[in-house]
Amino acid sequence: MSDTNPTVINLKVRLAFPSVFRPSKVGDAPNAPEKYSGAFLFPKTDKDQTALVVATMKKAAELKWGAKWEKEYALIKDDGKLCLQNGDKKADKYDGFADNWFISASSKNR
Repeated sequence: MSDTNPTVINLKVRLAFPSVFRPSKVGDAPNAPEKYSGAFLFPKTDKDQTALVVATMKKAAELKWGAKWEKEYALIKDDGKLCLQNGDKKADKYDGFADNWFISASSKNR
């Protein structure tokens, strides 16, 4: 993790569905806002990166919600809304997702 920002990390990933220079709509919703986005894949066998991502997500939750971070984190995890997702769930639809984790990220701002 970065010394200046404990929620910024560097990973060795493969980029899928990049929209990094121009925002685009994601999904079929007609009123969906345009966003900069991407999916960042890395192998499930990379235990060090996996542990780093999980620790960083927990630290971000702690910084955002303070003492109640564990409860909020658990709710988000139970809803399947964490940014870290199992690529096997997308493997039948997208090549290269099998046996990988992916981090889904988007922002209205560049």
